[in-house]
Amino acid sequence: MAQVELEPGERLLRGWPAESVGKGGAKGSMGWLVVTDRRILFYRQAGVFRGSQVVKPPLLSVRVERIRSVSPRQFSMEIGYGDKVAIPGLEIDGQDFRLNRETPSAEVLQRIAEARRGKSGEPLP
Repeated sequence: MAQVELEPGERLLRGWPAESVGKGGAKGSMGWLVVTDRRILFYRQAGVFRGSQVVKPPLLSVRVERIRSVSPRQFSMEIGYGDKVAIPGLEIDGQDFRLNRETPSAEVLQRIAEARRGKSGEPLP
């Protein structure tokens, strides 16, 4: 999280490993979904072996007061011989993100709502 470029006075609330999901559920970019008190950011991880470096600028940067939609999503991943496991995720302004199995989407949505209330004083629609 030390690589996240913050604006003056901006506070980092939390970050989670995530994968941006392409059209039709296609595999996207691995990286970090970051919520600050002003913005939501998605940074792609750099390199073939996905080291700790991130690519700048972020692939997604949305000011919390300009978010049009945010909602939980559920993805499935095939494991073994046709078995599937549920993977939590979320949608932000039409862009889908898969989280890891240990991160409930409610946790991320709560941080976004906190940032949103801090800006407008009202809960996210």
